[in-house]
Amino acid sequence: MQFQGIIFNMTYECSLRCPHCFYYPQAAPRAAFTVARMREIIAGMKDIAPVREVHYTGGEPFLYYDRLLEAVAMAKESGARRITCSTNGYWADDPDKTRRMLGALKEAGLTWFLISADAFHQDAVPLENIRILSQARVDLGLQGNDDLSVVAMITPEYEHPFNTRTREIVGKIREWGHGASLHNSMPYGLGHELVPPDVCAMPRAERKCWEFRTWSFMDPKGPRTVIIGPDENVMVCYGVSLGNVRDKPLPVLLREYDEAPNPIVAALLTEGVEGVAARAEAHGWKRKPAYQNECHLCYCARDWLRQYEPEFLQPDECYPDWTKRPKA
Repeated sequence: MQFQGIIFNMTYECSLRCPHCFYYPQAAPRAAFTVARMREIIAGMKDIAPVREVHYTGGEPFLYYDRLLEAVAMAKESGARRITCSTNGYWADDPDKTRRMLGALKEAGLTWFLISADAFHQDAVPLENIRILSQARVDLGLQGNDDLSVVAMITPEYEHPFNTRTREIVGKIREWGHGASLHNSMPYGLGHELVPPDVCAMPRAERKCWEFRTWSFMDPKGPRTVIIGPDENVMVCYGVSLGNVRDKPLPVLLREYDEAPNPIVAALLTEGVEGVAARAEAHGWKRKPAYQNECHLCYCARDWLRQYEPEFLQPDECYPDWTKRPKA
């Protein structure tokens, strides 16, 4: 088992409503993850494959700063060596306050944090907040070897007003002396609604998840990392669940991944995305002539398929409300 770490979605709540988000906002947000429950999940892996890496994200984890601080300390006490978090920086409007909050997190055990910056985020978060965060990260030694994460629509080269503005933001970040790495937006969750027809040129998926995604959690050797949200679904990709740790402990779900994976995971591990597409087509899904890439095809097939096989296509936050969609 190559398992190393857990990404905890502390909350699906967010201070922003970015149109490229992995998640759909819900009318009634779920309660945030408790530190006690996260501790239990980590402890359950102690004798199987100890959790060495923990990342706290959301939503926006700084909406629950006190809980985040406690969670970082808990991860360190539990034996994690790499403890990180992400933020959109909505709260970082004062240099002294920012350094104080981040300093407390570092003292608790935080080793690095990710800053999101792009034209979507900066519609609501002043770029000055990102400058303050970037400098505090350097001052406190929390930047590691990683640049700021900046999302470009489709690809950095794609000609779109969003990308024009995002490139301007990247220029500002680099003027401040900080690195900024551009990443492609992902065509799942809300992001799949942004994919324009002119970039759809892939009629069939030829590659498996681990053949084109450097950070893919889907792997024949088992996932290196899993994502667990406050609903406690264990995801190996956004919207692909191994099951729920309220029903089965994480070691059991990981063993099932190896020995008897659920139908969605089995299809991805054996036939790849085309296996998931075939399952959707058996339920009346009509595929388009082409898609942006494998992730786009997979998400569109899963979005349809969850009407019929919802158990492992969770959580609801990853998909539009399928109960309002007529069946074939």
